[in-house]
Amino acid sequence: MDSLRRIIKILVAPLILVVASGIFVGHHVAAHVQISPIDEYVYIDYFEKSASQLGVAHGEKTGDFARNYLACVGVAPAGPWAPEKCDLGDYSEDSRFPYMGINSADIYTPIYFVTSRIIAAPIQTLLGVDLVTAGRLTGAVWLAASAILIFASLRRLGQKWLFSTAVPFFLIASLPAWWSTTYISTDAVAMFFGALLGYLLIRYLQTRRHGWIIMLVSGLAVLAKFQNLMIVALVTLVLLGDFFYSKYLQRAQRAGRILETVPSAGNDNLTAFGSVVALPASRARNGNSVAVDEAPRHGAGTTNTAQVQPPRAGRRQLFIGFGIPLVALFSQALWMIIRPYPEGAEDPDQGTATPLGITQLIREAFKFFGSLTEGATGAEPFGASGIIVSLSLGWILIAAILGSTTLSGFPLLKQISLAFLVTTFIGGPALALATYIAEGYYFVLPSRYGLSLFPIMLVVMAAFFGRFRYWRAVLIALAALCFIVSFAFSFH
Repeated sequence: MDSLRRIIKILVAPLILVVASGIFVGHHVAAHVQISPIDEYVYIDYFEKSASQLGVAHGEKTGDFARNYLACVGVAPAGPWAPEKCDLGDYSEDSRFPYMGINSADIYTPIYFVTSRIIAAPIQTLLGVDLVTAGRLTGAVWLAASAILIFASLRRLGQKWLFSTAVPFFLIASLPAWWSTTYISTDAVAMFFGALLGYLLIRYLQTRRHGWIIMLVSGLAVLAKFQNLMIVALVTLVLLGDFFYSKYLQRAQRAGRILETVPSAGNDNLTAFGSVVALPASRARNGNSVAVDEAPRHGAGTTNTAQVQPPRAGRRQLFIGFGIPLVALFSQALWMIIRPYPEGAEDPDQGTATPLGITQLIREAFKFFGSLTEGATGAEPFGASGIIVSLSLGWILIAAILGSTTLSGFPLLKQISLAFLVTTFIGGPALALATYIAEGYYFVLPSRYGLSLFPIMLVVMAAFFGRFRYWRAVLIALAALCFIVSFAFSFH
């Protein structure tokens, strides 16, 4: 009976998150009348072509399908775009379409588009919707997968079941989710790979096993969307920081400067040694979980943990830490080499190119620090509903990030928060330089380029405040409120 109850409990949370994601995405997709201004026009063209070709060549013209769809529905919130071309069958006049008719999405591999097209096929058949609507509805799959991974991460951190189920609703009901999963958008994979790498990072630090999976997923993440380098950088910093701090503690122990016992970071369910997370006692296997040598105070959000010595960070972790960014950069470099790039192809003029100098690089520093909850345009165009959801979650995230940096020792929460600060400080300028090198021009980076960091910082927020019963109750109530309010999202 206990086993059956445990299985049901394991399955119920993912089912709730799948249903919630489906309701959120389905509601907003049904409300969309026009194309998203965030490149959805070229994404629709890539998505439609993905059934017959792998990739879009540099300088390739958009096809009749995307041009007709644009002409018939227009772009939000601007309105009609070449309405006289709707359903006429003649779309040869390039000047009537964005970027002189060129598809600017050629920098992306077909990973997102082909995967979404495969998912969209049964959706289109079962629901009888058009191709674009089916493509938008695939966002529910990407969103549900991201939410489930956040739930799984929190459970590995020993958080309560109800709390772990509620926290992913902050992701589901967010403006970034509205932009990236209710339209056809490559940003959907940013949230997914951010959540996946966050889960794999926690799992690895608990077990010190299967680090090669993180390397493989990092390569896939950057292939799917180059801007996912942000989460790859954070994971790299955490692994390397964990390794070198672990070695420092070992030397200090041998020198007798600190006690032989594993230092505790208090009640955050994490230990300073190796920055590894404690697993619930019921899940401890073969010494692969970590002791917390201090019992949680009253109201803390953790279950009893197994008193097991943590696996130490070995040289393999150093190899993995340096290998992750190398694999990611190699995969992107390989795509730049093999991607279709016909000689003499025209460059799409998006009207965003600006000079790149020291001033621009400085402006990109900390670009993503306070903007994780804003989505593509900020909260203001959504009115009260967007402002309530974005600001309430945004300030709590900032408080958790800054609060985690003050924890004693060097626990995982502190490592991730410090790595986040470093990543946001150098990641923006680095991404601007990488874009300039890859594409030959620079443009002001949108805040959504840091979207892959959003899921893991939600985990940090939940683990930081989840230590206290009062804050767990507040966050559960706030997550429910945000989910309800999110149905009023409307871009103006």
